[in-house]
Amino acid sequence: METVKKRPTLRRVLAGYLVLTGGLCLLAAAVWWGSFAALVRAGVIWPADRMSELAYEAKTAVEAAGTLPPEALPERCGYLLLDGAGEVLSTNLTGRRLEAALERSPRGGLWSPYRLRLLEARQTDGTVYLFQYDYAVHYADPALDGTLPDFQTCWLLAGAGAVALIVLGTTRRTGRLLTADAQLLSRAAAQVAARELEGEPFGGARVREYEQALATMQTLREELAASLAAQWEADRRRDTLLSTLTHELKTPLAVILASAELLAEEDLTAPQREKVEAILRRAAEMQRTAARLRGMTLKRK
Repeated sequence: METVKKRPTLRRVLAGYLVLTGGLCLLAAAVWWGSFAALVRAGVIWPADRMSELAYEAKTAVEAAGTLPPEALPERCGYLLLDGAGEVLSTNLTGRRLEAALERSPRGGLWSPYRLRLLEARQTDGTVYLFQYDYAVHYADPALDGTLPDFQTCWLLAGAGAVALIVLGTTRRTGRLLTADAQLLSRAAAQVAARELEGEPFGGARVREYEQALATMQTLREELAASLAAQWEADRRRDTLLSTLTHELKTPLAVILASAELLAEEDLTAPQREKVEAILRRAAEMQRTAARLRGMTLKRK
């Protein structure tokens, strides 16, 4: 029993699984975020608010200068220059970003949750700048930003993949432990059902509840073995008694039957013959009964 108590309970195993999974996920999140911050510090990527900073810098520059040519705008600042009638004079936007700016819509792309925002700045000549920005992570190198897949989406998928691998690994580890103990219990039940009552004692489970169940199965096996042994001993004694009884009855019955047969040959009165015939019938019945008992004893052997 002391050995059983030293084993972890099922609740503790499951709690350990949750703690291990949660701890590894927190560690992975810390590494994930630390790596992201290191990439920002190294200048490989821009923080999510960098595009908005460029847009506000451009708006401030236009308002300060009155008029500003597109070449003087901050590099990589998305803009749309319109005349008084709303016709496009100049832009560096293309595709869905240009469509969203023309419609003055804050929509994102099919796979992008980032809202496209606009800042408006009027110039003294009547033209209007629309500066477009979003709060997404971009590569610092413009060539990479237009060539490689969206960094923020890939980075989020990488984090989710790491968490999925951690959960899969810890679940598989705990599942193996519980499956191994369940197989021990299943084999023990099968052996008891098949009346395999000899062999190594049941045990070896690593979870307390499973080990307790195996101990109960071992007790059941021992009690079943003792019960069958007692039954076999009782059957043996009964067979011995029946064998002795039939053997003891065999000689007296033979003597009685022989004597009755001799009497039947004498010149007897009708009442006397009737009694002798009754003795013959009873003796024959007793012989048949003794033979049946002897046959039952031989069958059990």
